[in-house]
Amino acid sequence: MNHPSDLTFLDRQAHNAAFQTVRSHLGEVVDFCVPVNPYYPTKEMLQRYRDQLEFILTYYPEENEPLSEIVANHVGVPASNTVLGNGSTELITAIDHVLIRESFITSVPTFGRWTDQSLEMGKKIHLFQRLESDGFHLDIDRLIQEIKKHKIRSLAISNPNNPTGSISLPRDLERLLELDLDVLIVDESFIEFASVERQHSMLKYISDSKNLVVLRSLGKSLGAHGIRLGFSVASNEISAKLRRFLPKWNINSIAEAILRDFPRFQPEYELSRENVIADRQYLYSRLSQCDGIQVFPSYANFLYVKVEAPLSGKEIRNQLIARHGCFIRECGNKVGSSSQFLRIAVNPREKSDLLVNAFNEVMSDGP
Repeated sequence: MNHPSDLTFLDRQAHNAAFQTVRSHLGEVVDFCVPVNPYYPTKEMLQRYRDQLEFILTYYPEENEPLSEIVANHVGVPASNTVLGNGSTELITAIDHVLIRESFITSVPTFGRWTDQSLEMGKKIHLFQRLESDGFHLDIDRLIQEIKKHKIRSLAISNPNNPTGSISLPRDLERLLELDLDVLIVDESFIEFASVERQHSMLKYISDSKNLVVLRSLGKSLGAHGIRLGFSVASNEISAKLRRFLPKWNINSIAEAILRDFPRFQPEYELSRENVIADRQYLYSRLSQCDGIQVFPSYANFLYVKVEAPLSGKEIRNQLIARHGCFIRECGNKVGSSSQFLRIAVNPREKSDLLVNAFNEVMSDGP
């Protein structure tokens, strides 16, 4: 591999450099950073969109509410409870503006917009630290104590959690619905990869909850981060508030085309989910046999890995890129994490084998 030695462009204060930026600096690399579904859309589907591209680009997209019916039918809720976003990040912004007023808490490490969105708005945020000794699972008892102690009004948790991959069962999260909160947000952006059976979602509580918001990211599950597509499910009242805040035409025409095709290609999508889950189990098994790292159990399409000192995650990331062309996510810029931790996106098995061999070589050479 012939990659530049200067990788400082990767060292950002928050989030990660876009993959387009990475390629502009490094050329072709194997992506283990972006947690995307590699099996969907299929090659046949992509050709379908190429053939329709002139039509897609020519005409204005449909409004938010009619398109929301598609995902509402998919998850089995009324369309009036569903709001589409230009990525889940747009919905996080809307939730922060419309629903979160004061005393907000989220667990860390987590997706960066849950920690920096409220801070950017000048709001006070409480950080609830997930403990490595507990495998980064969410301690519901300790969280409830923290909420009551500080009289918290708003709570957001990611389930499965990003970047740790840990998950909480609905019967445990149900206890949070009993609290006196203005809003409880459960970010299920990676829930489609938790299990084939989909038994982990909180959607079943929506009809009986006035303050619950369930958030999803379709870009991740559909293998198309670039289309920027997500949705929320909440009460009619909350959904109406979010819809009024968002632009009427916030979904672009390419995202609309993929969304409209979603019901038609359900068999392909379900098979892609099964493949990703199997690939995660395979990668977990392989990486767990590597010396010098600890791999935490995951229910998402990525793994959270700790590098043993004296090596740091940043050193491992840089060596994997420079020597093997493998790009992973170093988590030192995530609140509640450190540079000892990495997030590794799941890939098909032949690519996973490439990464594991590269890991073994880098770890055996030492600092």
